[in-house]
Amino acid sequence: MGRRKLLDEDQAKKELDSITKFSDKNQRLAWRRKRNRMDDLLKKMEPLNEEALKVILAKQPIMDEIEHVRQQMIKECVHPRDYLVHKGTHVLCKFCRSKIKVKS
Repeated sequence: MGRRKLLDEDQAKKELDSITKFSDKNQRLAWRRKRNRMDDLLKKMEPLNEEALKVILAKQPIMDEIEHVRQQMIKECVHPRDYLVHKGTHVLCKFCRSKIKVKS
């Protein structure tokens, strides 16, 4: 079993090497330089991402409160005129998404 696994690993290595060597050396070097440049740019981005995360975390309690108030408003919706759209057979409240049947 151990010998067979070793052969499979050797075969896999050969196959991966053949795929890697499909591109010429200059293309591989250029790609590696681009990858290194991207890694450098991502490292530059890390402090900004940390700051953005701090802002998002600071916003979250406010967003939660907004969602809570919005859910209460949906439950108690008075269907304000500026949120109503007439759809022919019914009126749709865009705020609470209720369909309101109207009698002609």
